[in-house]
Amino acid sequence: MNYILFGGSGFIGTHLIHLLLKECVRPGDVIYDLDLVMPGEEGVVPGIVEKNDGVQYIRMDVRKPIDFEFVPTPEDVIFDLAAVHRTPGHPEEAYFETNIRGAENVTAFAEKYGIRKILFTSSIAPYGASENLKTEETLPTPNTPYGISKLVAEKIHQIWQARDPARELTIVQHAPPVQGAEEGLLFLCRPEGHHQGVHLRQGAGALLQVPDAGSFLPRSRGL
Repeated sequence: MNYILFGGSGFIGTHLIHLLLKECVRPGDVIYDLDLVMPGEEGVVPGIVEKNDGVQYIRMDVRKPIDFEFVPTPEDVIFDLAAVHRTPGHPEEAYFETNIRGAENVTAFAEKYGIRKILFTSSIAPYGASENLKTEETLPTPNTPYGISKLVAEKIHQIWQARDPARELTIVQHAPPVQGAEEGLLFLCRPEGHHQGVHLRQGAGALLQVPDAGSFLPRSRGL
């Protein structure tokens, strides 16, 4: 089984790798961290990117067509974490180029290799800045380039899933993760049964506090 993390060198990806190594990876499994930033280099978060034994690090730019050498398996899962996210802080076109083009390239990669499971990290930004309560039924009204780009990226992933009912897509709409919230990642490996289709969850803290994400990791160690 391959755990393929696009943008795995940031805060969320770093803690996800720790969890996968500790609780999920079995002999023969491979974790790939595909990112612009490699171990020993300075990233946005959490600083200098650490190197973990048992992880294959490959420099990758999701703005370009994606391909690398690996052996696909029917259980493979993609974690699409790659994004330009700090706002403000980037030229407006950077959000669209990375977040939209990246979604297109990641889903094209999944299509090419028959990968049927993607977990995509979106954001609460598609709902726009507001003090009002938001639910999954709230009409998205993004008012920043980041929010607009993330909403479009969600739709790109949803179109990918809709082409084949056997595909599974989890979209996690999370608030900016904070230090100390990484314990929420423990929910990822809990097998809560098999789910198909699109699952939309909003998390106010750590990404992956998703009750049904266990179906993405069928070989987890019985948590």
